[in-house]
Amino acid sequence: TGPRDEARAQARSFFDSRKAQAAQDKATGRQPRSVTEVPSDLIFFWRVVGLLRGLCSTLRARVPLLQLLSLRARIAIASLTPPPQRAIARVCAPPPTRLHARLHARLQARLQALLSEAWDDGG
Repeated sequence: TGPRDEARAQARSFFDSRKAQAAQDKATGRQPRSVTEVPSDLIFFWRVVGLLRGLCSTLRARVPLLQLLSLRARIAIASLTPPPQRAIARVCAPPPTRLHARLHARLQARLQALLSEAWDDGG
């Protein structure tokens, strides 16, 4: 987080890069990127982060929100996996909903590919 001018400059930079990315996608013939489903928990999280960023901006306080939130996220993820499996599971067991299960499967496949790639590179 940071002062309002800095936050606006970061937002402007982000949207400019997204416009460039969209133009590049269009030039290469890629379909436009679109969101089909968003979990309500994620919307709530975005809203809370937005409110916290706004508060920090108003108070001119620099707070490492992602650093603070990531610790709690790690604890929450670890609590979803039974203790005996924490040492052997790459990703915790899939959540019960269909949307979350699809996301979990995609993350699991991506993680497996990255681990295989790292293994093949000797790293």
